[in-house]
Amino acid sequence: MNKIPRAALFAACLALSAAAPARACELNDTDYASLAQSKSQVTRQNFGKLSEKQKKTLCNTRAFLKKVSSGAKIDCGAIPIWSYRYLTDEEFDRLDKVTTRCIVEELDKKGLAGRGRSS
Repeated sequence: MNKIPRAALFAACLALSAAAPARACELNDTDYASLAQSKSQVTRQNFGKLSEKQKKTLCNTRAFLKKVSSGAKIDCGAIPIWSYRYLTDEEFDRLDKVTTRCIVEELDKKGLAGRGRSS
């Protein structure tokens, strides 16, 4: 059996991932109402003026919020990059709580969670 060189395998994986269609950002009226109250104050009208990086972070943030709000199980190893700028204070508290829980779980696994705490 012929072995495929790692560089070729990596290039093929990269090509496949680049060819995969990007998931559309699905913002609804509730998202825009929250965004209007957030630090970003993004509206339907100015969404198009955001950079691609900002759009990606905004979409990741809102999608992650929807997942948390739905009560779905959160995989701590797959939390997307999200930003407080695209959340109301109440929404931020929700995501911050989940993210903090995941960080503590990971620190516990490594035996580091109790370090620095006074008894």
